Amino acid sequence: DNNSKFFAQEVSIELIINNASIFEMDSLCGFNNETLMKALKINFIAPSLLAKTTIDLNISENQINIINILDSIIYKLPKKFTSYYFSKRMLADFTRLSAKIYAPKARVNGISLGQIMKNSKQSEENFKKTFSNNPLGYSGTVEEICNTINFIVNNKSITGQIISLDGGAHLDNVNYP
Repeated sequence: DNNSKFFAQEVSIELIINNASIFEMDSLCGFNNETLMKALKINFIAPSLLAKTTIDLNISENQINIINILDSIIYKLPKKFTSYYFSKRMLADFTRLSAKIYAPKARVNGISLGQIMKNSKQSEENFKKTFSNNPLGYSGTVEEICNTINFIVNNKSITGQIISLDGGAHLDNVNYP
């Protein structure tokens, strides 16, 4: 198997958190092979192959916990960030399907985030605007992400779930770019 070349031998891993991501603005009218493939490689292909390869080569007696960090964009139909949307939507679908296929060897879940931290190029006003129209007027914290990871890991009956930490942004499409 070509995927096994990433590991020199069998591994014993019990937790993977797929958090690497690329977030670049494009639109359905303006996206192209380059922007789509770049987003797919980082946001979908790498985490899905990492999960599959780890499960295939894992020698631990314990279940593997795989947690994919997603985005509340997966519940929307955005006008911008098309490649990002498609790649994160695919990772969300992979999360649910792999939870079914890889059980009981692995539990696979996702955490769907709103904007938690301010982008370095973003004004404080724009950052606050991104979540001010959420039902809760709030989007979450890094501490809440850690608490959710602990919740997933410590509850052995959870698999195939996507938990939203977005202040309710997933509930509607109001003021989403």
